[in-house]
Amino acid sequence: MPQAIIGLNLIPRIGKLGLDTNPCTAPSVVLSGESFELGKAFTADELAIWKDQFATLMAGPGSEERKIQLDRIRAYVTGTRAILQSLNRPAFKGINAGDTEVGFSHIRPVFTIMGGGAGVAPLTWSFALTTTLSPWLYENGTTAYTIGNGFGLIITHLLSLITPTPYMAEIQVKTSRADRLPIDVRALRIADNVNGVAVIPIPTIIALPKSTLYIRARSDASGTDEVAVRGLVVGLGRALKAEGTSYPTT
Repeated sequence: MPQAIIGLNLIPRIGKLGLDTNPCTAPSVVLSGESFELGKAFTADELAIWKDQFATLMAGPGSEERKIQLDRIRAYVTGTRAILQSLNRPAFKGINAGDTEVGFSHIRPVFTIMGGGAGVAPLTWSFALTTTLSPWLYENGTTAYTIGNGFGLIITHLLSLITPTPYMAEIQVKTSRADRLPIDVRALRIADNVNGVAVIPIPTIIALPKSTLYIRARSDASGTDEVAVRGLVVGLGRALKAEGTSYPTT
């Protein structure tokens, strides 16, 4: 298990301003300019489950995605706790959570609404891009889609599945709490990393249950890309079981 995960603990760490900065115990956090209440700290059992199972959800040793995941450990921990708090703090049970318990997993297309669709989730990440910033993840028109009642998202990076050359160039994100500046993701095309993989970190997005998410995207040359939204989905077991195109609203 990587040291970044092993080092997570339940000992409060008081910073210069007198505030607890330990992601496992801090009562609140400001992330990407947004404030989140984290509520009750992990229990010893919950932290042990989180550490052990997050290690199994990570990409394989040596991968570029794994490096991003390890770099964002604090965001994943605080995001998990923020979503738990939003769900009235049920027990965290990890990958095999029961229907009324909270677990986590990879973000699958079913947890998004792409290209509009009034509640219909996509089966794949494939999406046609143009040279104009146009809605990518949204409900319809200029309307954001609403995250289901039973889960939230922690988005930390994007991964293009198109070879040899991805198309996506920029994205612009709007959450319930903030309208963010456009983000340049052209490095997907040049695969600016050791292994030449089309993956790029973005400022962390924590989308709580019942919040809204609206993301626009553009390319420099029109084409169909297949960009996976990567990070974690955290939610009730009944929501994490979602299949097909039936977007999980509860």
